[in-house]
Amino acid sequence: MKQLKCEMCGGTDLIKQDGVFVCQSCGIKYSVEEAKKMMVEVDGTVNVSIDNSSKIESWKQIADSAYENHSYEEAYTYYCKIVEDDLKNWFATFRKGMSKAWQSKLNNIQYNEVVGALTNATKIMTQLDYMEDVDIANAKGFMVSEIYNWLASVGQLVTNHAEEFCPQLESACNEFFLQEMVIIQVLDFLIDVIDEKTIKDCPQNSQLLNMLVEMGGVHCANVNQSFKVKTGSHWDHFWGHSVDDYSTFSASPEVLQKANLLTAKINSRKPGTSSFASINTHGISPSDMARIKAALNAGSKLEAIKIVREVTGMGLTEAKNYVEQDLNGNSPFKNTTSLKCTTCHSIYASDMTSCPTCGRSSSLNHAVTPQSANSSGGCYVATCVYSSYDCPQVWTLRRYRDDTLASSWYGRAFIRTYYAVSPTIVKWFGNTQWFKKMWKNKLDNMVSKLRDNGVEDTPYQDKDWR
Repeated sequence: MKQLKCEMCGGTDLIKQDGVFVCQSCGIKYSVEEAKKMMVEVDGTVNVSIDNSSKIESWKQIADSAYENHSYEEAYTYYCKIVEDDLKNWFATFRKGMSKAWQSKLNNIQYNEVVGALTNATKIMTQLDYMEDVDIANAKGFMVSEIYNWLASVGQLVTNHAEEFCPQLESACNEFFLQEMVIIQVLDFLIDVIDEKTIKDCPQNSQLLNMLVEMGGVHCANVNQSFKVKTGSHWDHFWGHSVDDYSTFSASPEVLQKANLLTAKINSRKPGTSSFASINTHGISPSDMARIKAALNAGSKLEAIKIVREVTGMGLTEAKNYVEQDLNGNSPFKNTTSLKCTTCHSIYASDMTSCPTCGRSSSLNHAVTPQSANSSGGCYVATCVYSSYDCPQVWTLRRYRDDTLASSWYGRAFIRTYYAVSPTIVKWFGNTQWFKKMWKNKLDNMVSKLRDNGVEDTPYQDKDWR
């Protein structure tokens, strides 16, 4: 067999640190390419390997294509072939687990697959004898973002089932709370993966951390919901007809306790709190300041206080005082005119030079009154795909949002999650053709079904569903 041997001192105790191999005896460092040349034969045994790189590359192309086209069973088959031939292929190891997870059913959601996939892939990259030069922080960000998208899909699946069955079945309520708890635990695991070193080595991972924290907050809130469950019926002699009986069903004390503990941990990881003070050492950022101003201009002081608490970690009283007055007794947030972006329809403060969501110059956007600023929000992805907020397809989707989704707490939870993550997604990928093409097919099909169900596509004024 072969192993690494230091050319300076002859030592064999070499450890891979920060992308290089370091001899623990003399301290000399070797690059990955140098380390490959230093592999020496020991015990008189020579390992003979067959170069299957061309075959593996062919399998990878098939697997990647199947994965992108949602043919997860086929993708799983070919990623398995790659892993069988190359046990140190971190990408195939991760995608193998994700392909299995995407085949989950409601009664068997493969949470362990995604956790195991990320864990095993990370172990491969950090092994001493791993010779590929990989940016581990960037790779972690890639894997966490893929699991994030999967969790968003799982969360919608769980919510849809709860919306349909929880009003009738107590068992469905219990299942909903348990599924929410597992989602929160996976998010907790992912937040731990995006640690301070990972953000330091790959700063854009801080945005991914924000998205995880936002999603964690939504699911933690869901655990604290209660359901009105039909338990039977009785005959009302006064009115002369049958009347349904209902009881309120909530999560068990044990589940609530775990959710509260996880909520505290998730909140502690928000930028601006003590554990991540290095990310936000200069107080409130200009974009967050603009959000606070826009909330105040819209007449929502509570929303402004909420934003201050989120980005600084302040307590309720401290945040309230900060919003209402500074040390001199004057409000740090002077009333300014809000602007509405003509591209993505975000509302933001007029003292910003461009839209914080899509980057459109403020000179091209128009002012709005506090009343109109308090609308229900823009359809970011749909507006990006159809290049307009006021077009028949988006009118249909906005009606569906306000009249159907917003009519239940499940739907409102989905809307809040969407508005928490979609601006960032559009900002990152909104100008790419693959993003617009992927979403246009999905949205066209959805709009067509909504129209068939009677949802109109005529000009529409947003309702305030909050």
